[in-house]
Amino acid sequence: MRLSWLKDEVYRRLLRLCEDDACPEQEVVASELDGPDTRFLANPWYREDPVERLELRDRWALQEFIDTVHPSLDLHHYLSRASGRETATGLDVPCHFSGRDRELRDLADWLARPEGDGAAVAVVTGGPGTGKSALLGVVVCCTHPKLSKALDTVVNHIPARNRPDPWEAVAAVHARGMTLSRVIDTIAAQLEMAAPDDGWTTQGFVDAIAALPVEPLIVLDALDEARESVRITVELLGPLARREYADGPRSRPCRLLVGVRPYGEWLQPLLRAASQPGQLLVDLDDTDREDLTDALAEYVEGLLQDAGTYSRRSPVRRALARAVARRIESAGRSAPAGGGAEFLTAQLAARSIGTLPPLAAGDVQEAVDRLPLTLAALLDGQLFAEDGLAWARPVLTAIAFGKGEGMPAELIRSTAAAFHPSGDRPSRENVLEVLASMSFFLRRDIDPEYGTTLYRLFHQELVDHLTATAPMSGGPR
Repeated sequence: MRLSWLKDEVYRRLLRLCEDDACPEQEVVASELDGPDTRFLANPWYREDPVERLELRDRWALQEFIDTVHPSLDLHHYLSRASGRETATGLDVPCHFSGRDRELRDLADWLARPEGDGAAVAVVTGGPGTGKSALLGVVVCCTHPKLSKALDTVVNHIPARNRPDPWEAVAAVHARGMTLSRVIDTIAAQLEMAAPDDGWTTQGFVDAIAALPVEPLIVLDALDEARESVRITVELLGPLARREYADGPRSRPCRLLVGVRPYGEWLQPLLRAASQPGQLLVDLDDTDREDLTDALAEYVEGLLQDAGTYSRRSPVRRALARAVARRIESAGRSAPAGGGAEFLTAQLAARSIGTLPPLAAGDVQEAVDRLPLTLAALLDGQLFAEDGLAWARPVLTAIAFGKGEGMPAELIRSTAAAFHPSGDRPSRENVLEVLASMSFFLRRDIDPEYGTTLYRLFHQELVDHLTATAPMSGGPR
């Protein structure tokens, strides 16, 4: 780490804190840095590889952009889902969103309906891994007034006919692990609504939304993963979804778009509201299987091309993508519950194929037939097949049980012992090795108060799988 870089980062952070707290601007005083040898400040993560250094700069640039838009907007979630990639390290991320043309066109038309037309609520539902967050991610990237200007690779990837227009006011919430009060605070912060001195009540917040001069679009994803999903639905989303609202300047408080798995009786009133004339209910479990196969093939081909192994071998790449898509679709069709998680399975399958020696055209079908193309097999094969990573399962399981924005490395180290058969505690190096090797499956965020890196798994299906199969200290559970 260059000491001059550290000094510049301290200065930028200090200026931001002064601005946020309305304090006088402070000056960072430093000695000349050209002469002294500063290896005492060695950075163990520093790499000479210019590509890795570029990715690091892109990650910092992305974090700076997130802070500019709003820290409470989980841009990593929406951007990674919209782009079809497991993580996003920069604003210029390639976009592999594919399929769902009819559903995206319906959402664009619903968003374009005039204010007095009664269109208050849309719900995107479907089983895990069917692409709910991807659809909502595209909507957020295209409609948010700041994101739509910065995320060209995502916005321009969407055909114009299916692309939602930008809105003047958008609040996007990733509700995973959230309480009702936190959801309210997040929406209010993004819409720049000042809270009353005694804090928000739910009814007071709904009244304030309805009184805004511009109709806002509120997007709430992963409702079923919220800590207080029932309260959020009954006390907040129900009133926000009402078509008539007498006390505000409009016929409804806002435009409301929700992503949720279709489970639980508590959800039925919201689903019924979305199925009324003028509203929109998008069920991703109800899809044309041939269209699904085409979308999966396009998605897998894009991922294989992006990975590089097949970037100049288009005939083999297309045959491979089509064979993988057909097998995943067939497995989903024959599953007892009607399938699901096809796109997550396709993403993991593409990564698994990328680790194999390049295939010849004549070997494609046989190789695909041998692949374990079930979600559980792909997860276990990729999470725990690495040689020498004895701590992979305990570390990732510890992260799976984490709450909120994620866990810092030291807390992961302490928690991982609970999932080791003998109760041993990993060394710091053990944890860092797993975090580096398993980065594909991880999301990284920066704690805004302490500046530490927080880790969490990039998809809820990974969380569900690891918590359900968690080995406990002293032997398997």
